[in-house]
Amino acid sequence: MTRSSSTLRVGFIGAGFSARLHAEAYHQVRGVDVKLTRVAAARPERAAQFAKEFGVGAVAASAEEVLAAADVDVVDFCVPTSLHAPLAIKAARAGKHVIIEKPLTGCFAPPSTPRKEMLRRALADSDEIIAECDKAGVRLCYAENWVYAPPIQRARRLLTAAGGPILRIVGEESHGGTQKARARSEVAPSPCPLPRWGRGRQKNPRST
Repeated sequence: MTRSSSTLRVGFIGAGFSARLHAEAYHQVRGVDVKLTRVAAARPERAAQFAKEFGVGAVAASAEEVLAAADVDVVDFCVPTSLHAPLAIKAARAGKHVIIEKPLTGCFAPPSTPRKEMLRRALADSDEIIAECDKAGVRLCYAENWVYAPPIQRARRLLTAAGGPILRIVGEESHGGTQKARARSEVAPSPCPLPRWGRGRQKNPRST
């Protein structure tokens, strides 16, 4: 895959809430010419509206069309979490850089599945995404900026030093933005990357 050093061509898979946040952010990028070239979504009418609103070059009929497009350098996945691993792996094999909205992946087995097995499956999917991006020589960008926050980095250092198991992760969401109704609610924050960061398995947020 080649591209001009001053232009980055982005293809979207998904056209919902998180895709809109990402599209707005791309329009604020300075120093690099970012072009939104294609978008595909489960609801074609939503993809068409998204393209019109954010100046996307073309509406694709499927995710596969975005992955195969010559005018796409990086694919931004704003899709249900269960689709992250299979689509990211396909994108890497197609030579596309990958951006995945949080959480990176998860376990989608029945609730009765033992927790250890859930964790094993989630981490196995994470490892496969990372390995395929490494193999293809493409970058894996995880859209979760909280992993760089000082408290999270301190937790990572403590986990590394302690070497103990992670039994539970709890966080609080407190803001007055578009999700104001959820403000100050206790949430289980996208836990999948934390074991990787906490154990030093993913020291660099991107594949090189």
